[in-house]
Amino acid sequence: MNTVIFACVHNAGRSQMAAAFFNSMTDRTKARAVSAGTEPGERVHPEVVAAMAELGIDLSGAKPQRLTMELATRGSLLVTMGCGDACPAVPGLRRDDWPLSDPKGKPLEEVRRIRDEIRVRVTALLTAERWQRTGFVANRRDHMKIILFGATGMVGQGVLRECLLDDGVEAVLAVGRSSTGQTHPKLRELVREDLFDFGVAGADLQGYDACFFCLGVSAAGMSEADYTRLTYDLTLGWARTLAAINPAMTFVYVSGAGTGGRAMWAQVKKHTEDALLELFPSAYMVRLGALRAMNGEISKTRWTRVAYAFFRPLFPLMRAIAPGTVISTEELGRAMIRAARKGAPTRVLESRDLRALGA
Repeated sequence: MNTVIFACVHNAGRSQMAAAFFNSMTDRTKARAVSAGTEPGERVHPEVVAAMAELGIDLSGAKPQRLTMELATRGSLLVTMGCGDACPAVPGLRRDDWPLSDPKGKPLEEVRRIRDEIRVRVTALLTAERWQRTGFVANRRDHMKIILFGATGMVGQGVLRECLLDDGVEAVLAVGRSSTGQTHPKLRELVREDLFDFGVAGADLQGYDACFFCLGVSAAGMSEADYTRLTYDLTLGWARTLAAINPAMTFVYVSGAGTGGRAMWAQVKKHTEDALLELFPSAYMVRLGALRAMNGEISKTRWTRVAYAFFRPLFPLMRAIAPGTVISTEELGRAMIRAARKGAPTRVLESRDLRALGA
């Protein structure tokens, strides 16, 4: 049995929420969680009790306890949340630190944001360690608000269509250099001539559950420095902005099949993927291969349009011979929505994984 110890200063907020989430989602035959503090308070903060009660978790009777060396030595993992050097140093004990704000005295809206970030981090830990309870769908979002980058490109057009058709998607904010030209009750647009200007008012981006980043350029004829700027720098600039405003959001990044290979573009994409996976506890990398347009989606790049015109008649045959190589725009959009809504088996999704998710 693995024991995870969540520790903060007063054991009255962050660590209590983390342990409660952990124990509600874990397979009890594999792991359990306890919480403690270096300077335990008298009770759990009322605002924390209220925020957790909204999710059906009762912390009204929970009692803060002291983090002792004896307790620490019984653990297999110590997750600290602000107690710093005051937490015991136990030789051989795995340790991680989650930089989370103290919810004490904060408005309920801010406590909810902290609560949701903790839930995402706990879910990521359970998934990584394979401790989650069988059949449990963690962090399920039945009603989502989505930020979509690149809605005018071929990939983005298909993803936007599925978002607007999905009853569980409440709102879509399309961010790009030009308008989509569409009107829909769910759709709002943020047109920015310079996408490297990340100084958007927080209110415009606040309250969203997921980001679908579908922006991308071809590396053909481009230097490594220019390709890195338009791939890594642009993506991470927006990702860091969003993480600061919505740390609990799910970030879904459209990468490419072959990422991680020897080619320059593959190395830059891998660098981008790694940074996003580290930045967001809930992130999925979409390694897209051949994409079959189903509803008139067209690329903005001329050579891509020519290539797709040539290969389009061959897509049905390619799918029959090698099912994992071709995915439709409808399957892709549904797969991204489902990954954001209820998670996916792996954080790096190849075409075969996407087809299974989007079926």
